[in-house]
Amino acid sequence: MPAAIEAIARYIDHLEDRAWIEQLVEGHGVPQVLRGISELVVDGAPGPAHNALTLARDLGMRGIVDPDLTSRVRAEMPALLFPSLQRGLQATAYSVRAGVVYTIGKLSFDDQAQLLRDAFEQFLDRDPLLLPRIFFELHWLLPGPEWSYIRRLTEAPHRLIRWSALAAIEPYPCGPGDDALAQKQQTYERLATDPFEPLAAESRHRLAALLRGTEADGSPQLVKPGLTFEAVELRFTNRLPPAADYTIEELDAFVVSLMPRSRDE
Repeated sequence: MPAAIEAIARYIDHLEDRAWIEQLVEGHGVPQVLRGISELVVDGAPGPAHNALTLARDLGMRGIVDPDLTSRVRAEMPALLFPSLQRGLQATAYSVRAGVVYTIGKLSFDDQAQLLRDAFEQFLDRDPLLLPRIFFELHWLLPGPEWSYIRRLTEAPHRLIRWSALAAIEPYPCGPGDDALAQKQQTYERLATDPFEPLAAESRHRLAALLRGTEADGSPQLVKPGLTFEAVELRFTNRLPPAADYTIEELDAFVVSLMPRSRDE
């Protein structure tokens, strides 16, 4: 393994160490470092890929290394890094795909938004865990949220894709009269009568919390439903090996295993 790639693969040992990063680039050059990052991402081994993606963000986002170095690195990224990030979106490991989505968003190259748009289309019918991440990271690259994507999630045939709409829209802050508030209310109302009861129950809960607002009106504390998309994602990914992928059928079976059984069963 070339020295640069070996060093990048162990970046976790030097996390945010400005002197180490700058020495790495000085010793090997910007193109060689970006090619090393790219090789590890395309290779797809979760640990080294994670370290490579973290280094890419630390080099490409201002605040960790010298601003001039960041500018030089960013100038080379469209040609030397983003083609590999595009390939990384096809990684067989879910954790790598998620890391690539996060990196594309955080690097904030507006002209790379199409990578995430294409990924949204590709995974619309099979990756409910990745879709909210794609939607959220797109907001760093677009003038405003692509609310039509939320509507498409809510209209999806598979119940887990519809459920993922709640995770996609929930992080957006909202206030009285703004667009995000209206979008959230419409989404929760649309899903509150969904035939899949865990999804409908969480939608009703979120709608009630939204309508109650932040006023100290003496309302009783809202009780979270027993099963939420966030809880399912956390429990499922905690048991998913870093190098593993999953199918929507496997995730659906896991959800069913968490649902309380009726007394008649």
